Amino acid sequence: MKRWAWLLPAVVLAPMWACQDRDDEAVQSDKSPRVRRAGEPRRVLIERILISYRGNAFDIKARRSLDEARALAMRVYERAQNGEGFTKLRDGYSDDRLPGSKFANGPYVLLNYDTPPAPTMAQVPRMGRMSMGRRLGDRAFRMRDGEMALIEYHETDYPAGYEIIRCVKRDDRTEAQVAEDLARRKK
Repeated sequence: MKRWAWLLPAVVLAPMWACQDRDDEAVQSDKSPRVRRAGEPRRVLIERILISYRGNAFDIKARRSLDEARALAMRVYERAQNGEGFTKLRDGYSDDRLPGSKFANGPYVLLNYDTPPAPTMAQVPRMGRMSMGRRLGDRAFRMRDGEMALIEYHETDYPAGYEIIRCVKRDDRTEAQVAEDLARRKK
């Protein structure tokens, strides 16, 4: 038996241990496999409402405490769930307002692992799955069109505050299909 044979069980089982669900919103280790899971689209178009707090890690201007941000996020999320317009709520409450940015609040295209940007989405900011934190990325790729979710503040995974996200559209087309669709639209 070779000297490294004792490592084989650890190498085989390590990916399974890294992917164990601790709870739905648990932050997984950065060493978990970065592969698209079954049933997930290649891209997802989302809009968001960012409710931040005073002293956040990204220096986003906000006057509320973390507790006040949580309470406000819960109220806004409930209003969105009850059918109030997402765009109206976003424009009234979101702290994602970069001066001069036409893309503040979204929509954003999140690209799943190993997915190149699609040519039809050039006018929309494209970001990798984990660019807004693991919790948001993992949740966004499980959502259906029109579904909303509240992503809660987390000290290390998402220190900007609370996010209310809405899945506008899931897109699982291949790059060839995207290019064909673009060519058809140009005719």
